[in-house]
Amino acid sequence: MKKFIRMDINKNTRTKSILIIQFIFSFLVVSYSQNFDEAKNNMLKARAIKYSQMDSALFYFEKSKNDFLMLGDTLLAIKCLLESSVVNTTKADYSKSYDGYWEVLRLSESIGSELSVASAYDGLGTLYGLFYRHQEALMNYNKSLHIKKQLIKEGKIKLPDILSTYYLIAINYREQQIINKAQQYLDTCYQIRKEYPSKTLFIDAEQGYLLYYQNKFKEAEALLQKVEKSFLSENETYLVILYSFMGDLYNKLDNFEKCSEYYLKSLDVAKKYRSHQNYVPEVYKKLGDLYLSINKPRIAYAYLKNSFNANDSLFGARSINNQRFIEIKDQFRQEQQKLMEKARLTKLENEKRLLFLRNTVLSIVLVSLVMVSFITFFYLKYRHKTAEKMLKSDQKAKEEKNKEILEMKNKELTSSALQLIEKDELLMEIKSKLSSAKNKDLKELIAKINANSKHDWKEFDTRFTSVNQGFYKSLSERFPELTQRDHKLCALIKLNFSSKEMSLLLGISIESVHTSRYRLRQKLKLDKGENLTEFIARV
Repeated sequence: MKKFIRMDINKNTRTKSILIIQFIFSFLVVSYSQNFDEAKNNMLKARAIKYSQMDSALFYFEKSKNDFLMLGDTLLAIKCLLESSVVNTTKADYSKSYDGYWEVLRLSESIGSELSVASAYDGLGTLYGLFYRHQEALMNYNKSLHIKKQLIKEGKIKLPDILSTYYLIAINYREQQIINKAQQYLDTCYQIRKEYPSKTLFIDAEQGYLLYYQNKFKEAEALLQKVEKSFLSENETYLVILYSFMGDLYNKLDNFEKCSEYYLKSLDVAKKYRSHQNYVPEVYKKLGDLYLSINKPRIAYAYLKNSFNANDSLFGARSINNQRFIEIKDQFRQEQQKLMEKARLTKLENEKRLLFLRNTVLSIVLVSLVMVSFITFFYLKYRHKTAEKMLKSDQKAKEEKNKEILEMKNKELTSSALQLIEKDELLMEIKSKLSSAKNKDLKELIAKINANSKHDWKEFDTRFTSVNQGFYKSLSERFPELTQRDHKLCALIKLNFSSKEMSLLLGISIESVHTSRYRLRQKLKLDKGENLTEFIARV
């Protein structure tokens, strides 16, 4: 009982040690997981409101970016930066957008994320395009295109991932009034969309603009009206651009009312969402020109004044001053890159030292935990093995003792059986001498001798069964076709009786014993060379 209690204590100690180690690791994992989930939820929240509540979206993007950097997930931090830069472009905060894309380039190069580098070039191309620097925009788009084509070739991305760059190049050529080139790139977008079906409203909207420039006004009108419904439910902020183009379309069709209506709609959406502010001065100017064309100078003056004020409030989003600003920023960026390279190397050295120190401390903690775990494990294993050895030793001693007792009882049983045999021999001798007599009393005496022999066998059988428990049962289970007589023979063979001794106990001739042994071998399905006595001894 004490041994079992000791084993339970050892088992409980081992379980507690494992639970403590699991708790420490679980705590670290849960802590990281909670911080990661919070950062991811902030990113998803920002995505959900980036078209309706841009300032809040930018706040959540910034927060999740910083959290991801702290957690060491640079790739997700880059995704936050890319999306926040798009939002800054939409709300005409070009300086922040420009800085965001350059930070994406820096972080992407540090982790070798080529797709993120391509996305940053797409964003920078869009910024240059807004300032009419179309050649520089095209240069950035081509860099992105080259990277994406290589990634497709290597099987790292799929063909639809390149669609956005072709779309941006089409816009670039359309803004330069190179319509045939723009149409070529847009056709490529349609080919990709045909091979990989997807809902790309922007491509359809761009096709409507190209139809306008190709003087296919009715086709342009039908297509733009069709996509308008989809943008109303999916991305209302884009309607600033769409409505501006639809106003241009109806101006060409000399439909003054619809032209004015769509320009005003464009301004309403821009005001509602504070998006695509770079279009606002242009739309005001279009309205001013429209009212000048119908001799309403007062209204025209009001709109042109609004155009000037809007342009001024955006720091001249497309003015010469703002173009100069981005040129200066480019020059500054080149100088800054040299300084940043030096700072980056210094930072890397510091980070290496810090990382080494952190990894050293962490390694010491982990090694200590592992050592404690191993020591505890091997100690418990040693205790368990010791207890197991003691238990096995006790069991072996018990088995040997039982074996000795069994052998002793079988010897007693054999001795008793031999005495019975001697008695039976004597009785058989008396019986043979008396069998010729005809006296009634003598015949009764012979019958009693026969009955006594049967009683002797029953007594022997009972004692055999008590010593060799399960012997007959094991025989019956393995060889169900054996008879009771076969069982008797097996019991005598187990006790190693001779054929003569068996014949006396069973009341049959020696020849019958031999025959019975032969038949028993057949029933037991023994091979010719297999010893019957050894086989029975193993049962």
